[in-house]
Amino acid sequence: MTHQTRIMDILEILNMRKMLEEEEKDFIANHIKEIPVDSVLKDKIRNVCEAVKEVFGSNYEWIGYLLGDDQYIVREIFLPYQVINKAFVKEDQEKAGANLIELEEMMRKTGYRLVGWIHSHGGMSPFHSSTDDRNTYGLVRFIGYHSKRALLKMDSTPKKINKFRVDGSTLALEGEKTVIKVKLNAPRDLIRLLFNKFFIIKGKENDSLAKILSLLLNYSDWWFFERKWIAPVYSVVTNASLDFYGEIWIYDSEKEPERVNRGDIVRFVELSEKKLGTDYSEIMSIVREKMRLGHS
Repeated sequence: MTHQTRIMDILEILNMRKMLEEEEKDFIANHIKEIPVDSVLKDKIRNVCEAVKEVFGSNYEWIGYLLGDDQYIVREIFLPYQVINKAFVKEDQEKAGANLIELEEMMRKTGYRLVGWIHSHGGMSPFHSSTDDRNTYGLVRFIGYHSKRALLKMDSTPKKINKFRVDGSTLALEGEKTVIKVKLNAPRDLIRLLFNKFFIIKGKENDSLAKILSLLLNYSDWWFFERKWIAPVYSVVTNASLDFYGEIWIYDSEKEPERVNRGDIVRFVELSEKKLGTDYSEIMSIVREKMRLGHS
């Protein structure tokens, strides 16, 4: 009987592991095909490019952060304080604190999450340079932390609770190699509400509760799982001509950042709800306030 039970446990572990692995694969597969972007943001990107040229006299690089909804559709762009140039762009380190505060405030107000970053190559074609690769690799953990989705996986050494034992008011959850002890300290009024008073021994209410729970829990299967976090992270490159190049990387709390797709994968989508885009004068104000020229 014990041998048969062990075989059934192994089969259950294998089936459970397969189910969890398929859940992870499905999640990744659903979010690595393309980068969906709210179509109204194309006008915002155009306005930023034009405002940069109008303020600084040429097509310079600029950077922004992509905010998305629960389906990882890009719905907003946050423009940080930054130092721009025709050959590079970087956040303004003198304003690093302000950038974080304003980014968190925009996420709080919109309800969106950080899902990626965007930068313009100015007058050059959009592509991922080696610098862009390094920047994205470094940003994956920061961005993924904000948009991560929790998934379960089997414990590296699967454990199952086989028996519940009572020791006074303490429940002992016993596995093959694991014992977890739970000390009960429930309020007496709560115990009286939950159970018939004839089953409660005065002065030993928690002992009575432990015995009842132990009896019930022995008819349950308890498994231990590990939690991991995962998220797609977008990198979008554009230019003054509004050409677009995209890359999708995967944030995995247990692995190194990995690029899983790239190329012509930025898709502007029409969403059912109507949303007003940011007008040019507002963008112009942001560009004047948050961007300054830097030197190589």
